[in-house]
Amino acid sequence: MVIKVENTFVVPAPPERAFRTLADPARVVPCMPGTELIEMLVGDRFRASSKLRAGPVELRFTGVGELLEPNDAKRTARLRARGSDAKGRGAFLAEIGFAVVPFGKVGARVRVQTDLTLIGTVAQFARGEGVVHEFTEKLTREFATNLAALIEAERIVQAVAARAAREPVLAPRAVETVGGPSTAGAKPASVRAPLPTPAVASDAGSEPAVARASVPLPRLFKAWNALRATLRRWFGARP
Repeated sequence: MVIKVENTFVVPAPPERAFRTLADPARVVPCMPGTELIEMLVGDRFRASSKLRAGPVELRFTGVGELLEPNDAKRTARLRARGSDAKGRGAFLAEIGFAVVPFGKVGARVRVQTDLTLIGTVAQFARGEGVVHEFTEKLTREFATNLAALIEAERIVQAVAARAAREPVLAPRAVETVGGPSTAGAKPASVRAPLPTPAVASDAGSEPAVARASVPLPRLFKAWNALRATLRRWFGARP
């Protein structure tokens, strides 16, 4: 069973930044819903597992993938993946093409073309191309949301690092209270402030779906934690 699906979505990031993320398997694979990156192999090959639900049936696939023909000038690339169901109910082969173009003043439009081949019993779960199209469109929307959140988190971390390079932080001076012991060596109290939530665009009319903020991925949690630790180290009691 061979199915062709085309989806388009927009992320609030410059085309160059969006493509750099898409062309890096270590960063883009965890953005795929239900997918976990197991290990990076030689070159741009990787091993991953994916858990998907088709109606009442939960499918667990394990397989390998590879990024092919990345073109920085045209901002295009292909991703080929194949895997088999953990319970022996079949397999899949996917050929996914990415193309990134400018959208508005600061956005990027991403076109995703997928050729999906289902083999064995898993093909029966599709119950027609209409179900598969609806299913893949849902996955694409979630993928776009996760991709936008990742790009925004990386932008914040890079901005903070750039600020650190421009503005060195001086060590706090010891303060001695009147009639009391010196507070030299005492650590200033640390005040924790809420971190900013990544801002993403929203849908507009019949335009392609625009990624919304979602529950952060494990990678996004790491980015937030790194940002929090950096702010503490620089400003102490000042967030």
